[in-house]
Formats: sequence, structure tokens, C-alpha cells
Amino acid sequence: MRNWGYFFYILTLGLWTGGVFIFTFVVTPVIFKTYARDKAGEIVGSLFPSYFIFTIGMSVLALLLLWGVCQLLTITAFRVSLGLAVMSICIALYVTLGLYPQIQDVKRSVPSFETTAEDHPMRAKFRRLHAVNSVLNLAFMSNGIALMGIGTMMKR
Repeated sequence: MRNWGYFFYILTLGLWTGGVFIFTFVVTPVIFKTYARDKAGEIVGSLFPSYFIFTIGMSVLALLLLWGVCQLLTITAFRVSLGLAVMSICIALYVTLGLYPQIQDVKRSVPSFETTAEDHPMRAKFRRLHAVNSVLNLAFMSNGIALMGIGTMMKR
């Protein structure tokens, strides 16, 4: 049974990192290359609720599966993995419940990203919040990659 649990743990991490990678580096850029800036923002914005459920779900599932396979990892590997998993859940929850609503509020105050001047204060605020979101998204993905590495290299 432990082997099945370990299989599902690594599979969850693969889905987590692959899903974030595809959304961040494939889907979103294609949408922004295909559509005008405002329409692309609207399309990506409509995908975010599902994306956020996915990130929370994958990180929580990984944590639960980690508990189930903890005896297969070294003590250090388990502790570091536990910290990364908890940090990832915190990132996903903060982005979903805190940062994204702020971004949405700012975005609503910009009539059009195509016609509003680049130096408009709300566009500057949007850029700052978007940069924070981007860094957190990369940290979230990196945590998943680190968990896969630890899980495969630090097994007992």
C-alpha cells in the first residue's frame, strides 16, 4: 500500500508542477499573443478561479499524501518537504484570497490597458501587484519541483 501512496504523491507533484508550468509558460502567453491586451486579460481572468482551485487542491493533496508516505523518506527529507508543502498551501491561499482580489480591484479601476497611459497610477499599482503574483507563482512551482526532487532523491 505504501508504494501506491508514494506513486500518487509523486503523480500529484507532477500534476502540480506541470499544470502550473503549462498555464504560466504556454497557455497564458499564447492567449496574450492571440488576442488584444484587454480581451486576453479577460480570458486569462476567467481561467483564474479554476487555476486557483487547482493550486490549492494539488498542494493540499500533496501534503496529505506526504503524511501517508513519511516513513519512506529520511527525517530531514520529510521535515523539509513538510515545510515546502505548508509554504505552498500558504502561497496558494494568499494569492487566491488576498492578492488576486486586490489585483481585480485595481484592474477594474483601469478602463482599458490598451488606451490608458503606461504611467497611470493604477497601471503602476497593477504592475507591482502582478510582479508579486508572478514571483509567488514561480515560488509555488519551484516548491513543487523541489518536493519532487526531495521525494525521489531522499528516499529511505
